[in-house]
Amino acid sequence: MKILILSGTHGNEMAAVHAGLLLTRYFSEDDNVTVKPFLNKSGLINNSREVYHSSTHDLNRGFKKNLDTFTDIVDHTKSLVEQYDYVIDIHNSHRCANFCLIDVGENDELIKSICYLSDVEYATRYSKGGTIKDYVNSNKGIGITYEFSGMQTLNTNKEILKAVNDIKSIVSFVKEWDKNITFMPREQLLFDLYCLTTGFVNFSKDINDMVSAGEVVFEVINDKGEVIESVVNPHSFPIKLIALGHSFQEKGSSVLQYIKKVGNYETAEQD
Repeated sequence: MKILILSGTHGNEMAAVHAGLLLTRYFSEDDNVTVKPFLNKSGLINNSREVYHSSTHDLNRGFKKNLDTFTDIVDHTKSLVEQYDYVIDIHNSHRCANFCLIDVGENDELIKSICYLSDVEYATRYSKGGTIKDYVNSNKGIGITYEFSGMQTLNTNKEILKAVNDIKSIVSFVKEWDKNITFMPREQLLFDLYCLTTGFVNFSKDINDMVSAGEVVFEVINDKGEVIESVVNPHSFPIKLIALGHSFQEKGSSVLQYIKKVGNYETAEQD
């Protein structure tokens, strides 16, 4: 069982790099775990999200099938991740809790189970692909993206330590777990919550807040400032916001990635 942990994929996500460095020290004598904290060195040097050269590109969007690689770093990263059974890519974002971001598709049910059994928060989304984890999952490995807040404030030590402990928990679990045995917990992600209109999505509460049954989760606002759609929690159980994306959404867009169900599904449905 070989596990690779990456950080610095986006060169301006310094909190993720800090977490990677702490994990480098922790796993320094573990032959089964390799940590690469400075994956995108040119981006780190220039404080750039992208690979920094004459034509900048996002390293974590360069792995789509049939896409001509824009730089040798993509080929290098492919050859690197292909050597491992599990790859965990650490990122930090503007506004989110600590959680694993899972794309619907390859291995998503399995990765949900890994997160659940490791006691790590998770959420899913519909992605256009091209990420490192997509490449790993399509090549017989298990690719996991871990996200946490790191750009909102300079003091992110609490979030960094939570990230480190979550990743330690995942690594400890997968070392002892047969990946061919899948276990889907009763705690499931919410069904899709779609925008039926086009406009600016504004969430009703903050990260880690609970949204009760029937309460508004988010509103869609048009360019006149009018609320043209209110999306409520349609279930009989509360849900928890783990990432906020005040963004412009097209009609039919899913915002599933922002929301995680809380509690036991069968019990909640019966209450």
